Amino acid sequence: GKAFDALSRFRNNNFAVVDDLFIAIGAGCFPIGAALNHSCRPNCLLTYEFSAGRIPSQVIRVMEDVEMGAELTHSYVDLALPTWERQT
Repeated sequence: GKAFDALSRFRNNNFAVVDDLFIAIGAGCFPIGAALNHSCRPNCLLTYEFSAGRIPSQVIRVMEDVEMGAELTHSYVDLALPTWERQT
């Protein structure tokens, strides 16, 4: 039913919510971030803002000049990992 559908969408579209050191401290669904595609050379970085008593907000930060109409992308994997580990 509806609960299964929601859990399936969460599994495929969740993000690790990370702190300022990029350590995962939770997970969440962020529909706008989920619309971004992957790139091995992303032009965006996903960060999170925290306020007491509120759910975290995902912030999409552009890391370079992007031409109007260009696709915004982020990496689905940790770019600090070695290539062989990212490709498994």
